[in-house]
Amino acid sequence: MEVTELPAEGLKRQFKIVVPAGDLSAKVDERLAEMARTRAVAGLPPGKVPVGLLKKQYGPALFGELSSRRSTPAPARRSRIAG
Repeated sequence: MEVTELPAEGLKRQFKIVVPAGDLSAKVDERLAEMARTRAVAGLPPGKVPVGLLKKQYGPALFGELSSRRSTPAPARRSRIAG
């Protein structure tokens, strides 16, 4: 992950965050494999759902979730959870 700070204007700060697609796709694949072990889909028993089906249904949402999670700094995530 590469983070660069863009020129500041007063109190406003902007950052450019570049995350390699390979890193995100690997995390998405890990999460899909985890979901395949627990998810139940109509007509299939829990844990027997093909990863391809889950990728088709949940792939874009997982990709967006993981990319936003990676771009949010860890202290901000902790402070949001803490309250």
